[in-house]
Amino acid sequence: MASSQPAIEITLENVHTLSTYDLRQELTRRKKLDPELAEAFSYRKGLERLVAILSAEKQEQYQHATAKAADESLQEKLRRQREERKREALERSKARQKAADYFQQRREANKEQKKEAVAASTEESPTCEEPPTCEEPPTCEEVDDPEPLFMQKSRGAKVFVR
Repeated sequence: MASSQPAIEITLENVHTLSTYDLRQELTRRKKLDPELAEAFSYRKGLERLVAILSAEKQEQYQHATAKAADESLQEKLRRQREERKREALERSKARQKAADYFQQRREANKEQKKEAVAASTEESPTCEEPPTCEEPPTCEEVDDPEPLFMQKSRGAKVFVR
């Protein structure tokens, strides 16, 4: 009998080997023995109840392991992407090192871009011989708008009206 043996872990694979007494003891130990089940306890009812409990535990462990694996797979994915970027950067660096005149070409290209930028900025800003004249803004008499822009309200507040 399993009751005389040292405590073993009860799983779905070995639950069928337990006796009625062992089933009842295990359910009591887990505090899953319902009062109605305790009154009319049988091997079949105890086995069904314990198998249901063990199945739920196994499902919970599976979900936990799956969630943990998903977290690890995300970490692995990020690590893999980081390694790919690093590898690509190293390849670009090696290609630059192989081209002996790479840095000279970059300096010349930068100088040309600076010259083009200076030339474009001088072309865009026209040279004015006459300074711009500042005209006075039109006065209220010059504007042919019959409606005033501000109206005087009670308590002396001016309100913009259009």
